[in-house]
Amino acid sequence: MAAQGGAVVFTDHREAITETHAGGAHAITDGRVTLRGGPQSDGPASVLELLLTLAPTGAVPDEVDWPALPGVLDAARRGPRIVLRVTRAHSDAVLTTALQRRWSVGSVTGAAHDHVSGADARSVAR
Repeated sequence: MAAQGGAVVFTDHREAITETHAGGAHAITDGRVTLRGGPQSDGPASVLELLLTLAPTGAVPDEVDWPALPGVLDAARRGPRIVLRVTRAHSDAVLTTALQRRWSVGSVTGAAHDHVSGADARSVAR
């Protein structure tokens, strides 16, 4: 059907079903639709992992509600660091927000998988 320009939309809360049958996935959270991955995304690096650290100057970063930002698929606090999984389309805006809030960028890498399994961005400690 996709080759003919069509699409089928279905909903299921079981990730095993959507990962098996869906060509792409989106999530609706707090009234926002965000890309959750799939072969119709930007390719192998459609999701990036951002590692945010404390600035070398010792400046204390502002708290940010990372899951509320467009494109943030997952966020986790690991000690003084924040690890974000972000859609490529929104990564520049998320990085800009981080820098404006006095976070330092430790690294930006392509995520190993383009989907979030288990926890999602709503389960993150801020």
